Amino acid sequence: DGHRKVFMTACRITKQKNIPMLINAFVRFHEKFPEYTLEVYGDGEPKEYKDEMEKLAYDKGAEGYIFFKGHSKEIHNVMKSSEAFVLTSDFEGLSNSMLEAMAIGLPCICTDCPPGGAKEYIEHEKSGMLVPVGGEDELFDAMCKVAESDAFRNTLSENAKHVRDKLSRDEICHKWEELL
Repeated sequence: DGHRKVFMTACRITKQKNIPMLINAFVRFHEKFPEYTLEVYGDGEPKEYKDEMEKLAYDKGAEGYIFFKGHSKEIHNVMKSSEAFVLTSDFEGLSNSMLEAMAIGLPCICTDCPPGGAKEYIEHEKSGMLVPVGGEDELFDAMCKVAESDAFRNTLSENAKHVRDKLSRDEICHKWEELL
C-alpha cells in the first residue's frame, strides 16, 4: 500500500503522554512484527524527559527500531507515508496531531483518556482504535490488529478522513454560536 512499516506519534514528550507505555507495547509488537519501526516526533518538556525516554528504549534493546526524531517541519509527509498514528496520553483535551493524522487518513490508536477528546472523533474499530488509559495489553492488541489486516487498516483510514467534515461542521457551528 506504499506506506513505510512505521507507527508514529507526534507530541510534546511529557509525562502526561505516557511514552513508557508506548515503548513497552511496541517492544512486544516488534517481536511479532520485526519489519516495523516506531518514530516519535516532538521535543521533551523538560528536555531531560526525552533523554530518559530514549534511555528506556535503549535499555530495552530497541534503539534499532524506536527512533526519537525531534521536531519535524515535514510532519504531514511523515504522517502520509506512515502506517498508523499512536497517542498514549493519560489525559488530553483534543490532540491536534491526532486530528491531523485522521484528516490525512492515517489509522489512529489513542487512549480513551479524560476529558475525552479522542472519543469525540474516533468510533472504536470504525474510524480508529480506542484503548484504555495505561492499557499496554490493549495497545499491543490494537497495533497487531492494524498491522495484520490491510482491509481493516483501509477501513480505518477511509473512515478517519470523515473527521474533515465533522471539523468543518463543528467550526461552522462554533462561528454561528459566536455571532448569535
